[in-house]
Amino acid sequence: MKNGKKEIWVSSAGKKGYVPPRIRKATGTEKVIKNKSISGDSINRLNDAEQTILREANARGATIEEIGATRDMCKACQNAFSNQLNTVVTPLKP
Repeated sequence: MKNGKKEIWVSSAGKKGYVPPRIRKATGTEKVIKNKSISGDSINRLNDAEQTILREANARGATIEEIGATRDMCKACQNAFSNQLNTVVTPLKP
């Protein structure tokens, strides 16, 4: 964060925006980011969890030190993180 504080965020994904308790418990946070884009669809993938986190970080002026997911990061998200791929700790889809 801008103030030097470190936070762990989890993001909802998909239409339901649900994050299972096992994920929240594993990360040690109850904070769920739900910064959804009204223009998100299955092609641009704007509401994938990774891009939701990226939008929230940009909105708050936060720096993403690492980002991981329960599935491989898709091409749309890889493109969104193109200048930050060194922060990705999740396998990337080919």
